[in-house]
Amino acid sequence: MSKLIVLVVLAAAGVFAGKYLAKLALSVADARVRKLVDTSSRVLQYGVPVICFIVLAFWTFVSIDAGHVGVVRAFGKVEPTPLYEGLHTVMPWKGVQQMTTQIVKHESKYDAVSIDIQAVHTVMAINYAIDPARAPEIYRTIGMGYETGIIGPAASEVLKATTAVHPANDILQQRAKIKADVQDGITNWL
Repeated sequence: MSKLIVLVVLAAAGVFAGKYLAKLALSVADARVRKLVDTSSRVLQYGVPVICFIVLAFWTFVSIDAGHVGVVRAFGKVEPTPLYEGLHTVMPWKGVQQMTTQIVKHESKYDAVSIDIQAVHTVMAINYAIDPARAPEIYRTIGMGYETGIIGPAASEVLKATTAVHPANDILQQRAKIKADVQDGITNWL
């Protein structure tokens, strides 16, 4: 939106400056100087708005990168339909936020407790990707910090709940079952 305002102000300034120079040209006695001032006034009056219009026309095109989706915002409102990969036409007063739809790895250390109150330290990696069709909803309700705001806390809570029902000496022996339970829990949570 601010780019559009700058262009409109610039075009208006060009027109007003051109009109001022046109009036100034009438008071100049030297013919060569009058012609130079008159030409400058025409360039300002007509050239600057045309250039601003051309720049504005180029700003209406938005390219969404491969593996991303575009979320369109206008005056604080998020449009419900995302823009998929490729070239799109978007009105200049609208903004587009690209969100990755590629698989992202979230790796972190987590601490939990077993049923017999033994500390369990785990390094867990979660591979996730957002659903492109739900990107506007994710952007509107969570924002761009969904990894730290949703995925990290979900992984921590699910791991704590899963390890809390197993004794410490069974955790290594039942690693595959615990892993499957944590994956199911995180999937349901998210």
